[in-house]
Amino acid sequence: MNATESLLGGLLDIARLDGGQLDPQPRALALDEVLAPLAAEFAALANERGLRFEAVTSRVWVQTDPHLLRRILQNFLGNALSHTERGRVLFGCRRHGGDLRIEVWDTGPGIDPDEERLIFEEFRRGGNAAGQGLGLGLAIAERMAHLLGHRLSLRSWPGRGSVFAVHVPLAAVPRPAPAQPAANELDRIEGGSALIVDNEAQALAALQQLLESWGWQVVALRTPEHAAAHARAADLAIFDYHLDAGRTGLDLHAAVRAAGAHLPVIILTADRDRALRQRIQDAGLTVLYKPLKPLALHQALLRVRQIAAAQA
Repeated sequence: MNATESLLGGLLDIARLDGGQLDPQPRALALDEVLAPLAAEFAALANERGLRFEAVTSRVWVQTDPHLLRRILQNFLGNALSHTERGRVLFGCRRHGGDLRIEVWDTGPGIDPDEERLIFEEFRRGGNAAGQGLGLGLAIAERMAHLLGHRLSLRSWPGRGSVFAVHVPLAAVPRPAPAQPAANELDRIEGGSALIVDNEAQALAALQQLLESWGWQVVALRTPEHAAAHARAADLAIFDYHLDAGRTGLDLHAAVRAAGAHLPVIILTADRDRALRQRIQDAGLTVLYKPLKPLALHQALLRVRQIAAAQA
């Protein structure tokens, strides 16, 4: 994404936040659902920059909106990598009273004490900051934290590094859900040919393995360029909503339809925004949320098969 696109995207985020257009949907969740994918993503980026990246996983449960929390932590991690020329970035959490403090440590230039409050304002960057950031990330993070009722904190040592943190309320670990159907019950669903498109290699491989274990023949793609050709021979398509280069699963659905492929489509997303859910449903598609649960997918496949049988 170039600087102009980043600027416009950041300004749009701020306008939506200030205009009350984002509807947070907090829930109890295992924190590692958010931390683990971010750790994998930024470990690869740190490696490219020659930095050490350390992440500490956690089994605790918290009460938050996972999409907004992810955005906050993405901003912290992105800043840490951008402003750290050598050394390491540490990503982890610790208990703090009744909250959990999720922290990002870096060995960057640090922030002068009189600038610590200013850097959360739009277009403000620390005087020691390297790189070409636009100064919007922390302003967006603070607005999202305020929307969630979470507190942000900052400690910094000029010349040595900084630690940014978001304080998230702890949640009780829920009781175990009712047992899922046994493997032989899941296998009862009639297989077919499925096309799946997801730009996250790990998620793509996991979904492919699951479908193949249920007897499906799967074409798995990380990019949508050849999806239309494969869609014409498939019985079902499963598209991630957020694809590369700003494309979405809805865009891909429109493209395969324009190419003459009319098949049931399931959209996967971690974004629980109600307006997005409504757009997907208005397009006649099924929406499932990440992290994907096998039982939810199984039930969706059963519905797809039932609809197809009724229309035959």
